[in-house]
Amino acid sequence: MHFKKPFLLSLFILFISCSTTNLENGSYSKKIIGKFSMFSENTYISGKISIFNQKEISQIKINLDRYPKTFLVTEVRDGNQKKINSNFNESYEENTVKNLIEEITISRFSKWLSELCNLNECKEYATQNVTITKEEIYANKKIKKIVGSYKNFKFAVIFKS
Repeated sequence: MHFKKPFLLSLFILFISCSTTNLENGSYSKKIIGKFSMFSENTYISGKISIFNQKEISQIKINLDRYPKTFLVTEVRDGNQKKINSNFNESYEENTVKNLIEEITISRFSKWLSELCNLNECKEYATQNVTITKEEIYANKKIKKIVGSYKNFKFAVIFKS
C-alpha cells in the first residue's frame, strides 16, 4: 500500500516525459538554426532563421531584428502538390524576405543544406532569381555559412553547428 503512490507518481512522470519528447531529432525531421543578413544598395535586413523539414511539411521561421513578431512560411506537400502559407504583412522588407523564401522551395532548400560535403564537391543551389553557394563547412561536413544573391539583394546565412 505504501508503494502504490510512488509507483503511480513514477508511472505518471514517465508517461508525461514520453509524451512531450521533441520529435525534431527523429530520423524523418531536420532543424537548422542560424542568423542571416540581406542587403541591397538601400536596404539592410537581418535576423534569426530556423529551417525545419519533415516528410510532408517544411517551415522557415524568421525573427527580423526590427520586428517583435515571428514570421513563418509553411510548405505543406501532398503528393505532387504543395501549398505555401505565411503570416507576413505587406511591408517592403517582409515582402522581400517572403518572396525569397517562396522562390527557394523550402523542402528542396533544406535538403540541399543538409547534404554533407567538402567545399570543392558542393553543388550550387539555383532557381530563376536565386543563386546560393556553400561558403564554409564545419569539421563534421555540416554547413556553416552560405552566401547568395536574389534579384538586387545579396545575403548570407551563418548556421550553428
